[in-house]
Amino acid sequence: FKVANFSIVSKDENGDKFYTNCSAYGDKSDITKDFKQGDFVKVFGQVRTSMDDDGKVYSNVRVLSSKLLKAKEQMKNQEEKK
Repeated sequence: FKVANFSIVSKDENGDKFYTNCSAYGDKSDITKDFKQGDFVKVFGQVRTSMDDDGKVYSNVRVLSSKLLKAKEQMKNQEEKK
């Protein structure tokens, strides 16, 4: 039984960063081997939220599918061409 845990960073409408924890189980845990920090990815799954005793909300996505949209290396090459 394989599990891969990782986090993705997003920006809200104010431009503030927020992190979402993700978990991929079984065969889906292999998806992370193709991801590198800075890549743009699309993750689809079930969101579960919980709250600690201090009222802080945590969310975790159980990954059902994902897709690499644009690798960081591709973005560097585009910037160099400009």
